[in-house]
Amino acid sequence: MSVVRSVPRSAPALRIGALALLLPLLAATRGQAEGPLPPAVQAITFDRYYDVEGLHGALKALADAYPLQTRLTSMGPSREGRPLWVLAIFEPEPRAAPGTLPEGRPAFYVDGNTHGNEIQAAEVCLFIAKHLLTRDDPWVRALRSRVTFHVAPCVNPDS
Repeated sequence: MSVVRSVPRSAPALRIGALALLLPLLAATRGQAEGPLPPAVQAITFDRYYDVEGLHGALKALADAYPLQTRLTSMGPSREGRPLWVLAIFEPEPRAAPGTLPEGRPAFYVDGNTHGNEIQAAEVCLFIAKHLLTRDDPWVRALRSRVTFHVAPCVNPDS
């Protein structure tokens, strides 16, 4: 008689699984930007690494440029009292399905900088947020109408 044991999924395995789900999003180049981007959004480039203040500035620029599609909040303080910023991204009504408020939709959470030496993850998070908000692509709009994305580029601002 053989016994099959359940093996718990580790956090790295879950993150790799989430990244596999996002690869089509990252690879999608069908859509064009939704018209000219605001200068603050154009300034979000990926030719350097952002520090904690730079990440917050970039998230704030996205939230200010897309107030109907975003909500920037802190999910609480870090151990040293720094805010843990998370940007919610969604398709607002009426383009979303009627009666589907962002709070009632399935959520997709992506974060970065869990460890101090993993700085590239913040850039991936910021790229995902910018891509979701700036692409005029039916597939991206459909994603935003079905799912509320929660993007937290830096969940360990103390290190």
